[in-house]
Amino acid sequence: GNISFPNFVIGAGALVHAGGGKLTLTNATTHTGGTMVVGGGTLELDNESPLGTGTLTLDDGTLRATGFVSAGNRSLLVGAGGATVEVRDAAFLRYALDTFGAQVAVSIDASGARVPSPFADGAELSLPDAAGELSFRGVGRLVVSDTARAGTLAGPNLTALRRLLEAVPCAIAYGGGVASLDDM
Repeated sequence: GNISFPNFVIGAGALVHAGGGKLTLTNATTHTGGTMVVGGGTLELDNESPLGTGTLTLDDGTLRATGFVSAGNRSLLVGAGGATVEVRDAAFLRYALDTFGAQVAVSIDASGARVPSPFADGAELSLPDAAGELSFRGVGRLVVSDTARAGTLAGPNLTALRRLLEAVPCAIAYGGGVASLDDM
């Protein structure tokens, strides 16, 4: 299930969230043994202070940041089960790209012709320009969701998809508007 934990975690041990469900941490902690998210769980926080100190380990786990989360001096370890990091922080994306390179996949939710720039607060770019910027910086895979067409069964926006494919050399998974196998 989902748990919100507003208390402090103190001590030399690790904070471990194992198994499914979401754990939301809201207070700064001083635990020094690192933080682990394993076995399909999600750790949600609005800043990095609930992570304490030590290594952040994700093994079939998700870190969801609803606010600013800095990588800081923290090590990030990704286990064999892989990891998902959901952030809206350009500095964290740069850190992930520096650490993992082309293994990084970035999801873009596109509704219309423009999307928020992945590296500039408040700026908007065309979808091909945003994808090109991500590819230039080393992203190996893009997952693009056309949220304006999702659930409509109107078929994918082939013009936008064609422009996207022409703009970047990286792998692209695209979704939105799929009505039949012919759209695949």
